[in-house]
Amino acid sequence: MARVSDGLFPDDVQVGLTIDRYAELLGLDVDAFNGVNRGTYGYDNKCVTIINQSQRDNLAIFLQQAEDKRETWLGFYLSPKWVLAEEQDFTFQNPFMLNKKYLVEIGYPTLTAIQMAVPLALGPADNPIDPVVITVTSSDALAREIEVCYPGEMVRIVPSKVTKSGNTITIHIPRCRLVNPAYNDDRDDPISYFDNTYFLTTVDVYRNWADPSKGAQFVWIDPSCNTTCAVDCQDACAVISGADAYDLSIVHAFPAKHMTTNEWIRSCWKYAYSPSSVRFYYRAGMRHLGNEIYTIRLAHTLMPRPPCSCDVVMQKWEEDNEVLQQYTPYGSKRGAMEAWLNDSGLRMGGGGTFPGMWEAKSRWA
Repeated sequence: MARVSDGLFPDDVQVGLTIDRYAELLGLDVDAFNGVNRGTYGYDNKCVTIINQSQRDNLAIFLQQAEDKRETWLGFYLSPKWVLAEEQDFTFQNPFMLNKKYLVEIGYPTLTAIQMAVPLALGPADNPIDPVVITVTSSDALAREIEVCYPGEMVRIVPSKVTKSGNTITIHIPRCRLVNPAYNDDRDDPISYFDNTYFLTTVDVYRNWADPSKGAQFVWIDPSCNTTCAVDCQDACAVISGADAYDLSIVHAFPAKHMTTNEWIRSCWKYAYSPSSVRFYYRAGMRHLGNEIYTIRLAHTLMPRPPCSCDVVMQKWEEDNEVLQQYTPYGSKRGAMEAWLNDSGLRMGGGGTFPGMWEAKSRWA
């Protein structure tokens, strides 16, 4: 994604709605948003105000705050995120219902290098290649599992398109998302679109996937604590099956040994007594356009000023910060009110309506 400053978020924070997606949904110019000055070349009535690093960082912070607030209220993630080592008390009654709903997949998050230092063909400075296109080869990776990173860093770059044909994976990356991080600052001299010295020359490509062999484990506690007083684990095969199993995150677990990608061999428990719990690693979260829009609207209400001076952003920010005469857990501004009205019908364990049956009339539609 458009790079935020190092250390802006703790390492364990999982970003759902990126600042790239914000710019896309509000129709902002992708070059100017990434601090790249393309002038008026190739544009028609678009805001080309250059966005600096501090503005991108502040936007990222407020988007994350809004997403956290909504996810806390809703009880589920608004985009696919990892849940690690969730413990479920063992009973003899399969299946298990996981804590986070809208299950995507069971497995341990794993990064596998596909190709390091992939060279970038930027083209001549007076006629740049945009988007930059690279190809890599992988028999295992799916297109959706591809992750492009800055060279030597586990910092993500968001492609505009990834496709796979046979074992060949083709990746399209907007030129402006390949700015060398040394130039991501509040500089007075904007990065020139037509100067290759500002841009990366290589990227690293990984497969970001869920390893099913480490997705579930039965856990035993040594009742005697004779040695290390630790737990012992046995691999389990996790099966997602049944009506609404994905929406409700319902999973069956059986003791088994993983052999190949889609093959398991059932086994017996390693101890004569039953395990104390079952441990799951998985990815879950619901994502659709409406949810992203409401995160943006709530984020606007948290911002003391618009994130940039583009007309469309100023207009949306002003609309969302209109103060209403009713209060919600998200606040009393219009953007907060409409986000809460949407979420109150989605909340896990409920589906309440706003007192007084206040009807939201969104001016964003």
